[in-house]
Amino acid sequence: MNLLDLLKQIFGGNFAALASNLLGESESNTKSAVTSMIPALLGSLVQKGSTPQGASSLLNTINSPQVDSGIAGNMSQLLGGGGNVNQLVNTGSSLINSLLGSNAGTLSNTLASMSGLSGSSISKLLALAAPFLFGALKRLVGQQGINTSGLMSLLGDQAKSVQNAIDPRLAQAMNLRLPGVSGAAREVATDAAGGFNKILPWLALIVAVPLLFWITRSCARKTAQDASNATRAAADATKSAVQTAAQNTVNTARAGAAALRSIQLPGGTNIQIPTGGFTDSLVTFLNGNAPAGQSFAFDAVTFETDSTRLASASNDQLAQLAAVLKAYPTVVIAVEGHTDNTGDPGANKKLSEDRAAAVKDALVGMGVPAERVTSTGWGADKPIASNDTEDGRVKNRRVEISITNR
Repeated sequence: MNLLDLLKQIFGGNFAALASNLLGESESNTKSAVTSMIPALLGSLVQKGSTPQGASSLLNTINSPQVDSGIAGNMSQLLGGGGNVNQLVNTGSSLINSLLGSNAGTLSNTLASMSGLSGSSISKLLALAAPFLFGALKRLVGQQGINTSGLMSLLGDQAKSVQNAIDPRLAQAMNLRLPGVSGAAREVATDAAGGFNKILPWLALIVAVPLLFWITRSCARKTAQDASNATRAAADATKSAVQTAAQNTVNTARAGAAALRSIQLPGGTNIQIPTGGFTDSLVTFLNGNAPAGQSFAFDAVTFETDSTRLASASNDQLAQLAAVLKAYPTVVIAVEGHTDNTGDPGANKKLSEDRAAAVKDALVGMGVPAERVTSTGWGADKPIASNDTEDGRVKNRRVEISITNR
């Protein structure tokens, strides 16, 4: 299935004309922005869905109540003044932040310079498009019963068409890295076996040449048929090794997928999370009777080197946390940043404060009320391991949440 063609059908009608009226921009410039925007958004989906955790996060978002699988049929009404545009934009902004994270601003700026639209118009255009994009995916997921591995496979199959369609300026600006092959386990096995099978004749030849030389010198009366048999035996042995390697690859991929478990949050939202990880531990605590005060360290939230900017890989776990907080509306958290004792104490404290604030801002951007999240930085004041070893310092460089109210 070519998702790019499907999205072109959805956005190739009167979406640009309707959006241009809402934005107060020319239809031609809006259409140009939409044409460039669609491959970029699909590319972000492909990149995020290339790992089990990313695909799981996407599937949670797609299946969430805020995504309407039938929204495409109401496009004219919603964008023509017959619907609540502000609500549509708010929903779309949340979806865009979940998908793009810090790349949302980069994509907006680059699209603005390419299309001639203002930056604010591009941001609103992305927000208007997101509900229709995710709505189409939700309809597809529901119709075909797609699970996490199925979504990985589907998105992985789009990499080539996206690579051919996306403007290089957008790919570079978003630091887009598309997977070379599909992410599903069955695809991995097929590709591994196929790649080895291509070089199989050469491997057999390498084995056969010295073997034939030895046969010729030591056993002159042996026939060419014997050499042929030896060559086939070498090829069979190599092929067996290839099949074993391919099966090991499949087993590894399946083991990664098996590490995820599905849970249903209050309100009916289903999310898939790594077993025993940050989100799993948090939900287990919230479902129990232990008093507030418990802390949980993120295990998949990271920052760019020497920066307070969240790495894009952090979006998955932050989106899971946002979903949990929405499902437990009385819970209040404090985001706390920590460092090791290396360097200037003042600079360390400032770094920990800024990183904690960045996590809070990300959660608020995903729809968590600001009054339910506070942030603070402790620098190196609260170590959980010895700073005398590198392993200890790594453990001390962390961001965690503390439950201040259940």
